[in-house]
Amino acid sequence: MGMNSWPNSVPQETNGGIPVNLQDQTTRALDLNFIQQQQSTTMLTNPLVGHRQIVVADQTGFDVGTVVGLFDPSGQFYFGEQVDIVIAQQVTLDSPLDRDWDKATTTVLAATKKYGGCRNRGFPADFPDWSGWGGNGCCC
Repeated sequence: MGMNSWPNSVPQETNGGIPVNLQDQTTRALDLNFIQQQQSTTMLTNPLVGHRQIVVADQTGFDVGTVVGLFDPSGQFYFGEQVDIVIAQQVTLDSPLDRDWDKATTTVLAATKKYGGCRNRGFPADFPDWSGWGGNGCCC
């Protein structure tokens, strides 16, 4: 196979590169980790874009390494990871918020991260079994 024959279904640029759409450059990445909800709560304040802290109504289930998700009725979402212990119900996140959030309409999720159903790797029995998806007893 020649250098320009891969991939067959994607035309190459004159410089040999693969075309990149504007959407590929501007749409935020979506990491598809499997998460298992531990707690959901609301916020006590309205965090602004660029902030890395949120104040939750109930800190149960929030600990270092917890996956934190914010969701609103319009379909907007944010995922981050908690990087510090909760102090006065304030959760510190690993990445800044990408928009302003309204405490009246936002749901906050605390979850643990899972990587498929790999039961032979110590995943709990109540987590879905994705065996066979990746050929090694795991989904990915």
